[in-house]
Amino acid sequence: MPAAKGLATRGIYSKIRHPLYIFLDLVLLSVLLITGLWWLVIIWGVLVTLHLIYMEKEEAVLAAAFGDKYTEYKNGTWF
Repeated sequence: MPAAKGLATRGIYSKIRHPLYIFLDLVLLSVLLITGLWWLVIIWGVLVTLHLIYMEKEEAVLAAAFGDKYTEYKNGTWF
């Protein structure tokens, strides 16, 4: 279960709320495209879905912990 230890708002986090998930998904998509193993689309799709679920859980925890400060931060980021 995610825990709210602090709100990171600098660096890459100033524009993207979940850089780890986004860049991991992009790297996996790149591997899929480079290798041409199209059956990996299924695995990639499952991972993207799981990451979206994790993001929602993390955002709920952060919104509960930081309230309006998190809402303001969220409105100022791309994704």
